[in-house]
Amino acid sequence: MSDHPRVKREIRDFLNQQTYLYYLQEEIARIDTPEPVRRYFEKKDRTVLKEFPELSRFHTLQGWKWSRGENRLHTALKSIAADIEIDFEKLTAENESIDWQGRIRMFAIRKPY
Repeated sequence: MSDHPRVKREIRDFLNQQTYLYYLQEEIARIDTPEPVRRYFEKKDRTVLKEFPELSRFHTLQGWKWSRGENRLHTALKSIAADIEIDFEKLTAENESIDWQGRIRMFAIRKPY
């Protein structure tokens, strides 16, 4: 079953999504929230909108951080070299070395859209 093309595609898509979310969370953790932005979301201080007009699109500080993190991550991803090579033979060898019949198993389940 692991050799079925659809299973491979689903696992690859799931892993791509999880990798993206991992790097996005790292980027969000590095964001320093300016005091006016924090004040806007805590006290709904509308005078902050003069300095940060984009805040009116967001309902929560988490939403603002998520958007900033995505923008920064996309900028960083665009600057990375496109010729990244993945050693599929090594991945296959590691896959074969795992005892999949043991008690601990990992399932990659894709969430529906």
